[in-house]
Amino acid sequence: MEYSKIIITAYQAIKIVLENFDVQGTAKPLPGEIDFNFKIDALDGQQYILKVSGPTRTRIIWTFNRNCCSTPANTPRI
Repeated sequence: MEYSKIIITAYQAIKIVLENFDVQGTAKPLPGEIDFNFKIDALDGQQYILKVSGPTRTRIIWTFNRNCCSTPANTPRI
C-alpha cells in the first residue's frame, strides 16, 4: 500500500496509544505536512502528542522531530 494513500483516524490513534502506551482518552487530529499528528487527552488529565510517521522517514528526521516536540521538565506546559 502506498503511504500517500494511508489515512489514520482519531479512532486508530486512540487504539495506538492504548495498545502501545496503556493510555486511555480522546484524540483530536492536528495539522501535519507529512505525518499524522494527534492531541491525546488522557482520562487521567495528562495531555500528549501522538505523531505517526511513514516508512520513508529516516531516523535522523524522526529524532529531529522528537527533539523539537520534547518538553523539558522545568518548562511550563501550554
